[in-house]
Amino acid sequence: MAFVQHPFRLTGKKSLTADVFELTFDSDSAPAPKPGQYILFHLPSGLKRAYSISYSSDIQFSEYGTMPDGSSYYDAQSVGNRFHFIIKRMPFEASGSAEICDSEIGAEILGMGPLGHFVLTEGDIPRLFVGTGTGFAPLYYQIRSLEDRKFSAKTEFAFGVRNVADLFYQEEFERLSASYPHFSFAQYLSQDSLEGTKTGYVTDCLTPEYVSQFREFYVCGSPVMVKSVRETLAKLGIEKECVKFEQY
Repeated sequence: MAFVQHPFRLTGKKSLTADVFELTFDSDSAPAPKPGQYILFHLPSGLKRAYSISYSSDIQFSEYGTMPDGSSYYDAQSVGNRFHFIIKRMPFEASGSAEICDSEIGAEILGMGPLGHFVLTEGDIPRLFVGTGTGFAPLYYQIRSLEDRKFSAKTEFAFGVRNVADLFYQEEFERLSASYPHFSFAQYLSQDSLEGTKTGYVTDCLTPEYVSQFREFYVCGSPVMVKSVRETLAKLGIEKECVKFEQY
């Protein structure tokens, strides 16, 4: 099966922490993704790197024609998609993350996708999302998609980082909690402490009583964390079909 490459133009870049960036790319040809999918970028250096989409929305592209005298006139508008990514900039060149995070606004990079099977299921059912680091990105997209669906089932997000300096999207978490009383989040710091957060690991939340409140589980982050969560859920009697996961 041949995959089509689409041009993605960098239209926004924001620093979330010292080494985590929010990048925004627009594409007038890449199809809309499903919550949890990724884009496989073919970087100018030749490296191919996959990055999960943290959110996507429709946008309008203005198109213009040229008159015989050289002046421009408005012709039409085409619909494209805006893709947001949350990427950790690693210091070594081979990671590819430095290359994409250091790109200038307006840069165009080819990418294939959206790709991937770590996607949100249908239905308004109780779900628990567990993530660490930039495993945040696809989980956030899935939660935002539930918001777009006007979900009403119990939904919780346990997210872990090492230190206070690694936290981001605080206001967004608070907005979701204020807008949807059935949504809540808990942030875990494994090597630090801060009022309003929990000290420890995201796996600490997986008690029998807590896990029994949910019907589906979405897990994304480091291989060690994902393995630990899956093993714990299995021991608690959760069927593997109810656990969706992706690791970095």
